[in-house]
Amino acid sequence: MKFMVGGDRQNWFPLLSKIVVALGCVLGIGLLQQPQLDRLKRAATDASPEELRQQDEAEIVYLNLVQQSPTFGFDNLVADWIFLDFLQYFGDNPARNQIGYELSPEYFEAILNHDPYFRDAYLFLSGSTTLYAGRPDRTIEIMNEHISKLSPRVPDKAFLFGATKAQMNCCFWETVRRLNVPLRQ
Repeated sequence: MKFMVGGDRQNWFPLLSKIVVALGCVLGIGLLQQPQLDRLKRAATDASPEELRQQDEAEIVYLNLVQQSPTFGFDNLVADWIFLDFLQYFGDNPARNQIGYELSPEYFEAILNHDPYFRDAYLFLSGSTTLYAGRPDRTIEIMNEHISKLSPRVPDKAFLFGATKAQMNCCFWETVRRLNVPLRQ
């Protein structure tokens, strides 16, 4: 076995140079994006409740448009896209602290209209709609409509959706009982 000290160094140089160039590119892109990120952060914290409500109205129009647009057989892809939009909506803490989570039920319904088998949507959006938007009645209504399309084996662990629905139902009735709220007929 011969060890080539000089040859090993030559083999590492191209790899090392590629890594340095890649890291330089990532750093450069990050530095170029920083002013835009700062501007977006300022805009989010400086937005008035009226501007945020206008953004919510635009989101409602967007959700209605997406629900009525043809998907050409890519319903699950559209549902995933709407779910990603929901995560951005839900994660915008400054806006949600000012005007709340009123669109959670609309996102929930839009996603399940496209893909009733989207297991994560049931788990994330049922909690969001029930707890954050304060609409357990709407959660139960949406889940009743879409759970009937499922079987215990399709998708995997679909039986958990019934448990989630039962939890939201319990949350709804406990809220009614504690707040002594009259039910709508």
